[in-house]
Amino acid sequence: MDQKARNAAVDVLSQYRVEVKRARDSRLLSAQRRAAIKAANDLLPRVNAVLLRLVPDMEPISVSLMWQQHDACLNRVYRAEEVLGDWDSMTEVRADGTEIVQFGTPLNALDVDILEAARHDWDHGHWRQAVANAAAMLNKRAQDRLGVHDISDSELMSHAFNPDPPKENRPRLRCPGDPASTTARAMQDGAKLFAMGAFMAIRNPAVHWTWNGNPAMAGEQLAALSIVAHWVKYWDVVRYKLPMPGTAELLEQINASQAGKRQ
Repeated sequence: MDQKARNAAVDVLSQYRVEVKRARDSRLLSAQRRAAIKAANDLLPRVNAVLLRLVPDMEPISVSLMWQQHDACLNRVYRAEEVLGDWDSMTEVRADGTEIVQFGTPLNALDVDILEAARHDWDHGHWRQAVANAAAMLNKRAQDRLGVHDISDSELMSHAFNPDPPKENRPRLRCPGDPASTTARAMQDGAKLFAMGAFMAIRNPAVHWTWNGNPAMAGEQLAALSIVAHWVKYWDVVRYKLPMPGTAELLEQINASQAGKRQ
Protein backbone atom coordinates (compact mmCIF):
# COMPACT_ATOMS: atom_id res chain seq x y z
CA MET A 1 0.00 0.00 0.00
CA ASP A 2 1.71 3.19 -1.19
CA GLN A 3 1.40 6.61 0.42
CA LYS A 4 -1.52 7.64 -1.79
CA ALA A 5 -3.46 4.50 -0.87
CA ARG A 6 -2.65 4.96 2.80
CA ASN A 7 -3.88 8.55 2.69
CA ALA A 8 -7.12 7.37 1.06
CA ALA A 9 -7.50 4.72 3.76
CA VAL A 10 -6.99 7.31 6.50
CA ASP A 11 -9.66 9.51 4.93
CA VAL A 12 -12.32 6.80 4.59
CA LEU A 13 -11.76 5.51 8.13
CA SER A 14 -11.95 9.04 9.49
CA GLN A 15 -15.16 9.79 7.57
CA TYR A 16 -16.69 6.59 8.88
CA ARG A 17 -15.83 7.43 12.48
CA VAL A 18 -17.32 10.92 12.07
CA GLU A 19 -20.62 9.52 10.77
CA VAL A 20 -20.85 6.92 13.53
CA LYS A 21 -20.20 9.62 16.14
CA ARG A 22 -22.81 11.85 14.49
CA ALA A 23 -25.36 9.03 14.73
CA ARG A 24 -24.41 8.44 18.37
CA ASP A 25 -24.85 12.12 19.26
CA SER A 26 -28.14 12.65 17.37
CA ARG A 27 -31.61 12.25 18.82
CA LEU A 28 -33.38 8.92 18.45
CA LEU A 29 -35.43 8.71 15.21
CA SER A 30 -34.16 12.12 14.09
CA ALA A 31 -33.38 12.96 10.47
CA GLN A 32 -29.77 13.64 11.48
CA ARG A 33 -29.38 10.13 12.87
CA ARG A 34 -30.94 8.52 9.81
CA ALA A 35 -28.64 10.53 7.53
CA ALA A 36 -25.57 9.57 9.56
CA ILE A 37 -26.48 5.88 9.53
CA LYS A 38 -27.01 5.99 5.77
CA ALA A 39 -23.66 7.70 5.27
CA ALA A 40 -21.93 5.09 7.46
CA ASN A 41 -23.62 2.27 5.55
CA ASP A 42 -22.56 3.83 2.24
CA LEU A 43 -18.94 4.03 3.43
CA LEU A 44 -18.92 0.47 4.76
CA PRO A 45 -17.76 -1.37 1.59
CA ARG A 46 -14.71 0.91 1.37
CA VAL A 47 -14.08 0.62 5.11
CA ASN A 48 -14.19 -3.18 4.96
CA ALA A 49 -11.83 -3.18 1.97
CA VAL A 50 -9.34 -1.22 4.08
CA LEU A 51 -9.80 -3.53 7.08
CA LEU A 52 -9.23 -6.58 4.90
CA ARG A 53 -5.83 -5.23 3.85
CA LEU A 54 -4.69 -3.86 7.20
CA VAL A 55 -6.21 -6.13 9.86
CA PRO A 56 -7.12 -9.44 8.18
CA ASP A 57 -7.25 -11.11 11.59
CA MET A 58 -10.37 -9.10 12.43
CA GLU A 59 -13.86 -9.75 11.07
CA PRO A 60 -15.26 -7.22 8.54
CA ILE A 61 -17.99 -4.95 9.88
CA SER A 62 -21.49 -6.27 9.22
CA VAL A 63 -24.45 -4.15 10.32
CA SER A 64 -28.09 -3.48 9.55
CA LEU A 65 -29.75 -0.15 10.35
CA MET A 66 -28.74 0.29 13.97
CA TRP A 67 -25.95 2.81 14.65
CA GLN A 68 -25.04 0.83 17.79
CA GLN A 69 -23.72 -1.96 15.56
CA HIS A 70 -21.42 0.51 13.83
CA ASP A 71 -20.36 1.91 17.20
CA ALA A 72 -19.58 -1.54 18.61
CA CYS A 73 -17.23 -2.25 15.68
CA LEU A 74 -15.16 0.94 15.93
CA ASN A 75 -12.37 -0.95 17.72
CA ARG A 76 -11.57 -2.54 14.34
CA VAL A 77 -11.27 0.90 12.79
CA TYR A 78 -9.00 2.10 15.61
CA ARG A 79 -6.73 -0.92 15.09
CA ALA A 80 -6.49 -0.23 11.35
CA GLU A 81 -5.64 3.42 12.04
CA GLU A 82 -2.85 2.30 14.38
CA VAL A 83 -1.45 0.07 11.65
CA LEU A 84 -1.48 3.01 9.21
CA GLY A 85 0.37 5.17 11.73
CA ASP A 86 2.93 2.41 12.32
CA TRP A 87 3.36 1.98 8.56
CA ASP A 88 4.27 5.64 8.18
CA SER A 89 6.79 5.37 11.02
CA MET A 90 8.50 2.45 9.26
CA THR A 91 8.60 4.11 5.83
CA GLU A 92 11.65 5.74 4.32
CA VAL A 93 11.58 7.83 1.13
CA ARG A 94 14.76 7.69 -0.91
CA ALA A 95 16.22 10.61 -2.81
CA ASP A 96 14.64 9.41 -6.03
CA GLY A 97 11.21 9.38 -4.38
CA THR A 98 11.09 5.58 -4.03
CA GLU A 99 9.30 4.55 -0.87
CA ILE A 100 10.59 1.56 1.09
CA VAL A 101 9.63 0.03 4.42
CA GLN A 102 12.58 -0.53 6.71
CA PHE A 103 13.47 -4.20 7.02
CA GLY A 104 13.87 -4.01 10.80
CA THR A 105 10.55 -3.18 12.48
CA PRO A 106 11.18 -0.30 14.92
CA LEU A 107 9.94 -0.58 18.47
CA ASN A 108 7.64 2.40 17.95
CA ALA A 109 5.47 0.17 15.73
CA LEU A 110 4.50 -1.95 18.73
CA ASP A 111 1.43 -1.51 20.95
CA VAL A 112 1.51 1.99 22.40
CA ASP A 113 0.85 0.87 25.99
CA ILE A 114 3.59 -1.77 25.81
CA LEU A 115 6.01 0.92 24.68
CA GLU A 116 4.90 3.37 27.35
CA ALA A 117 5.41 0.77 30.07
CA ALA A 118 8.85 -0.19 28.77
CA ARG A 119 10.20 3.18 27.63
CA HIS A 120 11.73 4.58 30.84
CA ASP A 121 13.85 1.54 31.70
CA TRP A 122 14.64 0.94 28.03
CA ASP A 123 16.01 4.47 27.66
CA HIS A 124 18.27 3.81 30.66
CA GLY A 125 19.56 0.51 29.29
CA HIS A 126 17.57 -1.70 31.67
CA TRP A 127 16.36 -4.19 29.08
CA ARG A 128 15.10 -6.95 31.38
CA GLN A 129 13.19 -4.53 33.59
CA ALA A 130 11.62 -2.89 30.53
CA VAL A 131 10.18 -6.27 29.53
CA ALA A 132 8.99 -6.97 33.09
CA ASN A 133 7.19 -3.62 33.22
CA ALA A 134 5.50 -4.25 29.86
CA ALA A 135 4.29 -7.68 31.01
CA ALA A 136 2.92 -6.20 34.25
CA MET A 137 1.02 -3.57 32.25
CA LEU A 138 -0.39 -6.25 29.95
CA ASN A 139 -1.55 -8.31 32.91
CA LYS A 140 -3.37 -5.31 34.38
CA ARG A 141 -4.92 -4.40 31.02
CA ALA A 142 -6.35 -7.93 30.71
CA GLN A 143 -7.63 -7.89 34.30
CA ASP A 144 -9.33 -4.52 33.82
CA ARG A 145 -10.86 -5.39 30.43
CA LEU A 146 -12.33 -8.63 31.76
CA GLY A 147 -13.13 -7.36 35.26
CA VAL A 148 -11.15 -10.28 36.73
CA HIS A 149 -8.66 -9.50 39.50
CA ASP A 150 -8.36 -12.73 41.48
CA ILE A 151 -6.02 -14.42 38.98
CA SER A 152 -3.11 -13.14 36.92
CA ASP A 153 -0.41 -13.85 34.36
CA SER A 154 -0.53 -17.26 32.61
CA GLU A 155 -3.58 -18.41 34.60
CA LEU A 156 -5.43 -15.27 33.55
CA MET A 157 -4.46 -15.86 29.91
CA SER A 158 -5.63 -19.46 30.12
CA HIS A 159 -9.09 -18.37 31.21
CA ALA A 160 -9.24 -15.30 28.95
CA PHE A 161 -8.56 -17.14 25.70
CA ASN A 162 -10.22 -20.43 26.63
CA PRO A 163 -12.43 -21.54 23.72
CA ASP A 164 -15.04 -22.98 26.10
CA PRO A 165 -18.16 -20.91 26.90
CA PRO A 166 -17.68 -18.21 29.56
CA LYS A 167 -18.37 -19.07 33.17
CA GLU A 168 -19.51 -16.93 36.06
CA ASN A 169 -16.71 -14.47 36.92
CA ARG A 170 -14.68 -15.87 34.01
CA PRO A 171 -15.36 -13.90 30.80
CA ARG A 172 -13.57 -14.87 27.59
CA LEU A 173 -11.79 -12.98 24.83
CA ARG A 174 -13.09 -14.15 21.46
CA CYS A 175 -11.35 -14.06 18.11
CA PRO A 176 -13.52 -12.03 15.72
CA GLY A 177 -15.12 -14.15 13.03
CA ASP A 178 -17.28 -17.23 12.71
CA PRO A 179 -16.45 -19.35 15.78
CA ALA A 180 -17.36 -22.46 13.79
CA SER A 181 -14.72 -21.80 11.12
CA THR A 182 -11.45 -23.69 11.17
CA THR A 183 -9.45 -20.46 11.06
CA ALA A 184 -11.22 -18.83 14.01
CA ARG A 185 -10.91 -22.00 16.09
CA ALA A 186 -7.22 -22.28 15.26
CA MET A 187 -6.61 -18.63 16.15
CA GLN A 188 -8.51 -19.01 19.43
CA ASP A 189 -6.53 -22.10 20.46
CA GLY A 190 -3.27 -20.58 19.28
CA ALA A 191 -3.88 -17.30 21.10
CA LYS A 192 -4.43 -19.18 24.36
CA LEU A 193 -1.16 -21.10 24.02
CA PHE A 194 0.76 -18.06 22.77
CA ALA A 195 -0.50 -15.77 25.56
CA MET A 196 0.18 -18.35 28.26
CA GLY A 197 3.62 -18.96 26.80
CA ALA A 198 4.41 -15.25 26.73
CA PHE A 199 3.86 -14.99 30.48
CA MET A 200 5.59 -18.27 31.31
CA ALA A 201 8.62 -17.89 29.03
CA ILE A 202 8.98 -14.08 28.89
CA ARG A 203 7.38 -12.48 31.94
CA ASN A 204 8.67 -15.00 34.52
CA PRO A 205 12.37 -14.74 33.55
CA ALA A 206 12.10 -10.96 33.23
CA VAL A 207 10.85 -10.77 36.81
CA HIS A 208 13.06 -13.42 38.44
CA TRP A 209 16.38 -13.30 36.59
CA THR A 210 19.00 -10.82 37.73
CA TRP A 211 21.03 -10.33 34.54
CA ASN A 212 20.13 -7.42 32.32
CA GLY A 213 19.76 -9.16 28.97
CA ASN A 214 20.31 -7.31 25.73
CA PRO A 215 18.28 -4.98 23.47
CA ALA A 216 17.91 -7.51 20.64
CA MET A 217 16.37 -10.16 22.88
CA ALA A 218 14.27 -7.61 24.79
CA GLY A 219 12.98 -6.15 21.53
CA GLU A 220 11.78 -9.58 20.40
CA GLN A 221 10.10 -10.14 23.74
CA LEU A 222 8.32 -6.79 23.61
CA ALA A 223 7.08 -7.66 20.12
CA ALA A 224 5.60 -10.92 21.43
CA LEU A 225 3.89 -9.09 24.31
CA SER A 226 2.60 -6.53 21.82
CA ILE A 227 0.79 -9.24 19.85
CA VAL A 228 -1.00 -10.40 23.01
CA ALA A 229 -1.75 -6.79 23.94
CA HIS A 230 -3.55 -6.23 20.64
CA TRP A 231 -5.68 -9.35 21.18
CA VAL A 232 -6.56 -8.24 24.70
CA LYS A 233 -7.41 -4.74 23.51
CA TYR A 234 -9.36 -5.51 20.34
CA TRP A 235 -10.90 -8.98 20.60
CA ASP A 236 -14.49 -9.25 21.79
CA VAL A 237 -15.35 -9.87 25.43
CA VAL A 238 -17.98 -12.57 25.96
CA ARG A 239 -19.52 -12.73 29.44
CA TYR A 240 -21.49 -15.39 31.27
CA LYS A 241 -25.27 -15.06 31.16
CA LEU A 242 -27.57 -16.71 33.65
CA PRO A 243 -29.53 -19.43 31.86
CA MET A 244 -33.21 -18.77 31.39
CA PRO A 245 -35.33 -21.27 33.34
CA GLY A 246 -36.95 -23.87 31.09
CA THR A 247 -40.68 -24.35 30.70
CA ALA A 248 -40.71 -27.27 33.10
CA GLU A 249 -38.84 -25.26 35.73
CA LEU A 250 -41.22 -22.32 35.32
CA LEU A 251 -44.28 -24.57 35.74
CA GLU A 252 -42.69 -26.12 38.81
CA GLN A 253 -42.03 -22.69 40.30
CA ILE A 254 -45.60 -21.54 39.53
CA ASN A 255 -47.11 -24.70 41.03
CA ALA A 256 -44.94 -24.37 44.12
CA SER A 257 -45.96 -20.73 44.50
CA GLN A 258 -49.67 -21.54 44.14
CA ALA A 259 -49.38 -24.43 46.58
CA GLY A 260 -47.76 -22.11 49.08
CA LYS A 261 -50.62 -19.60 48.73
CA ARG A 262 -53.25 -22.34 49.28
CA GLN A 263 -51.53 -23.39 52.46
